[in-house]
Amino acid sequence: MHFVAVDKPATGSGIVLVPPTKIAILCPQTMTVATEPMLDDLATIYKALGDPVRLNILKLLPVKPTVCEALYNVGELSEELGIPQPTVSHHLKILRQAGVICFTKKCNSVYYYIDVKALKRGAAELISDVVLK
Repeated sequence: MHFVAVDKPATGSGIVLVPPTKIAILCPQTMTVATEPMLDDLATIYKALGDPVRLNILKLLPVKPTVCEALYNVGELSEELGIPQPTVSHHLKILRQAGVICFTKKCNSVYYYIDVKALKRGAAELISDVVLK
């Protein structure tokens, strides 16, 4: 793998080697590297959580796929939330692309559940890589 040398802006000397696929952003106080793709992923998670409908969907979904009675498919979520099925599908797609929810296929339906690890990781990264920098 090749690396790109990036100057440390706070000291004016020294370099940090970063893979070329990741453009480095250096925090002057700590000289740690936060990569733009990582920050983009973090922003995607929080954008997905920034809609009240998606938050209501999350309130309904279980955290594990093992409790069948707690699982919802698109039709059930639509009925429970009182919004059209295509709208629910759209919101589920955004949550899924952000990595906030997962799904499991059972019989002829797709059932959704929360990826708690992804949410915890997003919260930890927000604090460690953005807030405390």
